[in-house]
Amino acid sequence: MLLQPIASIAASVVAALVAAPAVDAASHPASVFAFPKTGSHQHDIPSLRPAEARLVFAERLGVSRFHKLGYEGQDMKVLELEHFSGNHVGLWRDQSENIVVIVSGVSDTKDVFTDSRPAFVINDTPDADSFRSLANGFIQEAQQLVGDPSVRVFADSQDSFISVVPDMDLCINGHDQVISRSQCNNVYEADVSKDFASVFGTQFGEIFSGSNAVDAAFMDEALALHAFTEGFAQSSKADNQLAILFFNSLNSVLNTYGAGSVQYSLGSALMAKLLQQLVLETGPSTPITAVLLPGGAMPSSKKSKRSVSTEAFGNQHVSPAVSVGILAEPASYTTQEECEIMTNYCTGGHGICMQMYGQEGFYSCNCISTYDETTNQRTYWAGEYCQKYDVTTPFQLFFWFLVVSVLFLAWTIKAMVSIGSEELPAVLAAATMVQPKA
Repeated sequence: MLLQPIASIAASVVAALVAAPAVDAASHPASVFAFPKTGSHQHDIPSLRPAEARLVFAERLGVSRFHKLGYEGQDMKVLELEHFSGNHVGLWRDQSENIVVIVSGVSDTKDVFTDSRPAFVINDTPDADSFRSLANGFIQEAQQLVGDPSVRVFADSQDSFISVVPDMDLCINGHDQVISRSQCNNVYEADVSKDFASVFGTQFGEIFSGSNAVDAAFMDEALALHAFTEGFAQSSKADNQLAILFFNSLNSVLNTYGAGSVQYSLGSALMAKLLQQLVLETGPSTPITAVLLPGGAMPSSKKSKRSVSTEAFGNQHVSPAVSVGILAEPASYTTQEECEIMTNYCTGGHGICMQMYGQEGFYSCNCISTYDETTNQRTYWAGEYCQKYDVTTPFQLFFWFLVVSVLFLAWTIKAMVSIGSEELPAVLAAATMVQPKA
């Protein structure tokens, strides 16, 4: 899936507008894509209700312990979806990084990831504010798990944001709401139109205007997504890194100009290219969940926004995690070369692409150990892409040492107790007897 040069998007979109009919965005359900690609092309795309989708999202992010379905009977339906993919054990137990990106106002999700099928779709799709509330809830739950506060590295007037937990050396300066960060060395120009044109091409200046609030918000979000994609791979990330991106300005463009307008068609094409770029440049070792929401009317008041946001995905209750495997599948490739390219040589040489045992024509990473001459330490690797530390051997050593220590301690205590209660020999017992005086 190669990217079309962004500079050529405007001309192709304007030419296509002549024949393309307007699309009713609200008639489409939300589509959820999972990368690296998962699932088989031979089954139908699952359709979930919002409460079920919440549970799948929670499992994907490893925060399912905070969630359960609101009424009895739904758990089994979600668990039945496990045959669409392999077993998945969640972010905090399996992955070191995770990205969730939510884009509102997508008229046709098939135009974004043309070579991929959705992992599932969401019936009766909640509005963008409900997804924003859900995303903020996931951020708060992730904070509890890692013990670090989340940091908002981007925000604008459309209630869009980019949040990370734990914090990372990622610099994204917006124009609408500049967030002060000590790591930032580059600062945007005062005019968003100039920055937008310098990154995406001067032809965009004829379509979007920096003096228009809706246009300016969209340009700011496009620049933020571009900066995030460029900076995430190079940034220093902690274990269990989570980044959630929520963009709502495309929906504002849709409501302002209409689905058949040049502004919306050009904005949709640009956002699609930026999402494709995010998948290409951060994968395959970083799991990405992309949620594409259809366009809808903007909320009329904060009261209605709160009531919809708290009810759309059902009630949340603390409960044990429910295992859902809809978004994960063991990675395999048809050739050794494809395996090496897609896995970046098993995460920089942590393994070797080899044919899977007993499966001709399927290749996967066979992890090996690496030796650091500087620290004189050997590291063992595991995972589908050999991207995780293999702690099996240290754990086994610690476990059996602990078992042997407990058994030895128990034997010692038992021996000491038995010595104290043992009867003395007859001669010693007689010698210790006290003779009464006459």
